[in-house]
Amino acid sequence: MNLKDLYIAIFSNLRMTETKKIISKNFFWLLTQNAVKLVFGVSISLYLARFLGPEDFGIYSFAISIISFLLLFTNLGIDPILIRELVKNNIEENKLMGSSFNLKLLGSLIGFSFSLFLGLYFGFDTKIGAVILIISPVLLIKSLTVIDSYFQSIKKNKYPSIANIISIILGSIFIYVFIKLKLNLRYFALVFFIEALILVICLLFFYQRKIKLKQWTYSKKIKLSILKESWPLIIAGFASVVNTRIDQIFIGSMLSSNELGNYSAAAKISEFWLIFPTILSVTLYPVLINLRSTNYRKYKKFIFTVIITCLSFGIIFSINVSTFSETIIQFLFGKKYDLAGDYLSLYIWSTLPYFSLFILNSVTYLENLIKKNLIISIFSILSNLILNYYLINLFGAIGAIYATLIVLTVSYLLLGFFIFNYTNFIR
Repeated sequence: MNLKDLYIAIFSNLRMTETKKIISKNFFWLLTQNAVKLVFGVSISLYLARFLGPEDFGIYSFAISIISFLLLFTNLGIDPILIRELVKNNIEENKLMGSSFNLKLLGSLIGFSFSLFLGLYFGFDTKIGAVILIISPVLLIKSLTVIDSYFQSIKKNKYPSIANIISIILGSIFIYVFIKLKLNLRYFALVFFIEALILVICLLFFYQRKIKLKQWTYSKKIKLSILKESWPLIIAGFASVVNTRIDQIFIGSMLSSNELGNYSAAAKISEFWLIFPTILSVTLYPVLINLRSTNYRKYKKFIFTVIITCLSFGIIFSINVSTFSETIIQFLFGKKYDLAGDYLSLYIWSTLPYFSLFILNSVTYLENLIKKNLIISIFSILSNLILNYYLINLFGAIGAIYATLIVLTVSYLLLGFFIFNYTNFIR
């Protein structure tokens, strides 16, 4: 199967039945949201990094990584279960929404308590402590993102997308104005909170037009049932946060804020192209479902073609970024980020396994390998924690890049092993 066949396979499977019209609309809104995030979110964060300089940007990145980690207590792996149960409609909707919100709120209170402890540990009079304190209420208000799951369950993704677009644009405007006013780091931490607040307010506005929050009730039985089922997803969510944030938490704890700022700058550039696998995975998933049910042989060829295409493009892209890393960093961030060029030249390669093999994550669901994926999640958590600690001690911030590359490569090798041994995919 060549690129022409790949193109035909995608679009021939998207002829406009009613269901596919819904999929197309949802994809459009997801694409629009990510385009806005790319244009406004990424560009304004680059502008902010340039304004703050490596040290303050390092503190800002460290605080956000801490809050991202603590959001695990708010999320609790509930969303996929909530969406499924809302679609099945076996449980009263208001009772399901209220029980899920109640669980998230309890979890967010635990996460918020930890954030206050960390703020106290660093000292609320220090920059790190103050920034953590300012953005920590995000943990509480994010409990209302259960509303996002409701809209997903009724296939109305446009409302969460519009809410995200509004929050991103307004947040970007605030950051731009604050930079022009030359305000200090604490004000930009406040924008992070404001952006999350705007998102939740927009979601509430769209939801309140249909259903009132005061109609929500909760059931202890439903809460326990959700928690009983969500623990594998909690581990998977933990693995995802560890994979994306633990390196910055370790660097922020073990090295200087200046080194973390340089590292975060390189990470921003490297993670920029990972938006494309996110969009592609949503686009290709219904195509994969269709191909698997109609022609398993074409389904396998399609997946191999996607992998080879992404790998080829990824290698060419990584070579170019690695070659011109110093120029890219100086152009985007300025000369203050004197270490970021070296970090970028290596970091870009650590994202290549995910960029090339992201489609295998869909295969785990289609081939019923979710339990095997749990093993990989546990492996990635433990290996990330161990490797980051030891390799950062040995090599500094570059050790975190080595850790990411090793963990991602071995994780996908393990996934390939499970696919080979427990399915007919390779045969």
